Amino acid sequence: MMSSENDLEINYVEIGKRLREVRGARSQTAFGQPLGYKYGYVKDCEHGKKPSLEYLVKVSAYYKVSLDWLIRSIDPIGSIESDCRITVETGSDPDLNRMIRDLKILMQNDDPDLRGWTKIQFRRTFSNYCEITKKQQ
Repeated sequence: MMSSENDLEINYVEIGKRLREVRGARSQTAFGQPLGYKYGYVKDCEHGKKPSLEYLVKVSAYYKVSLDWLIRSIDPIGSIESDCRITVETGSDPDLNRMIRDLKILMQNDDPDLRGWTKIQFRRTFSNYCEITKKQQ
């Protein structure tokens, strides 16, 4: 199967968005430091500057995210976002607001094992619902 030319284009702005997602609540300095990169480089990459392959490989290895996902938004394991897209109208439901807040906190945690565990638990818990909504689309 041949890829179209558009499939081969690299969108550095989108890569920057995914790098920002991996960084979570960490500062840009704290994110780059264990990889040997300074605040300015991390900031530039998050704002669409072309990152080096070395930087992307180090981010992938250190923060345990797929290099394919970083570059092309392809996650071999799947993610919450790709498995199930749900728009939530929380209204005044305090329990739902708390659950969403707690999920966001878990997904922004510095510990990649905790983020991975959260994704797995979410998929296990809501897999039936996600399958139903996929079929409806």
